[in-house]
Amino acid sequence: MSFRKILLIVIPIVLVVATLIYWQLGGFREAQAELVEVEGGYTLVGKHYLGTLQHPSLQEILDEVGQRWERGELPGVLTVAVIQEPVTDKDTVEQFIGVLLPAAESLKQLPQGYEIMQVEAQKAIRVSLDAHSSVWPTPDKLRQKAEDYARENNIKIQPRMLLEKYYGPGRLEVELPLVSVSAQQ
Repeated sequence: MSFRKILLIVIPIVLVVATLIYWQLGGFREAQAELVEVEGGYTLVGKHYLGTLQHPSLQEILDEVGQRWERGELPGVLTVAVIQEPVTDKDTVEQFIGVLLPAAESLKQLPQGYEIMQVEAQKAIRVSLDAHSSVWPTPDKLRQKAEDYARENNIKIQPRMLLEKYYGPGRLEVELPLVSVSAQQ
């Protein structure tokens, strides 16, 4: 058999297998946008970061918070609050990396170097996706879906605030808090 015939057989098989794996991981699932109530706003415990996306201290904070969360030292949902997004890779990003505490939860003692961040909100637009993390779209694409939802429904979102909530390798949620009713009037 010639090399060309082998390629004509192998390439379609590889493409079919890759497509099946992508499908199995949830790669064809559509992210869902919805309006949700936010009980008491958002209370996050974590660390503030201001710098570039390439700086090693960003990864150090992500690793430390992730490890504390995995060990159960920080209850709640692993969350990154994006306050300022960079336009390019060399621009400054401002993030708060930590956990979103459940509404009735509080920490008896903050870990050293950690702080509390409050985000006032009564409602938010949530975009959620159930798929393996290897096939997730970027949070920017989920943000765009939330912004489209806001535009279509004439809803005003808070500027400069995005919450990326990581439940594990199978679920990602992005929430954009709405401007409160009293602030709109």
